[in-house]
Amino acid sequence: MAYFRFLLKGQTQKKKLLFTKPKELKTELMCLEQYLKLVNYLKHELELETTLEQDLELLKINNFNTVNQKFGVIYRAERKKILHSQVDVVKWMIKVI
Repeated sequence: MAYFRFLLKGQTQKKKLLFTKPKELKTELMCLEQYLKLVNYLKHELELETTLEQDLELLKINNFNTVNQKFGVIYRAERKKILHSQVDVVKWMIKVI
C-alpha cells in the first residue's frame, strides 16, 4: 500500500520509498482500488491456460507422469488460490471504507 500511496501523491522523483501510514480514507480507497485492479490482472494472466477449478480437477484425477508435473500443478493452484483470496479481502476492505 505504501507504493500506491507514493505513486498517488505524485512523488515520481528519485526519493526513497518510505513506509507510510494511512492518513486519509479517500487516499486509502484509491490505493485499494488500484491494488484490486493489479490483483485482478494477475489473476487473469494466471488463468489464461487453466482456471483454478481445472487445476483442482487435475489434482483430483491425479494422473501425472512425473512428480514434478504434480507439484507444478499444486504450485499453480496455490498461486491462484492466493490471488482469489486477495480479491475477496480487498473487495471487503473497499466495502468497509
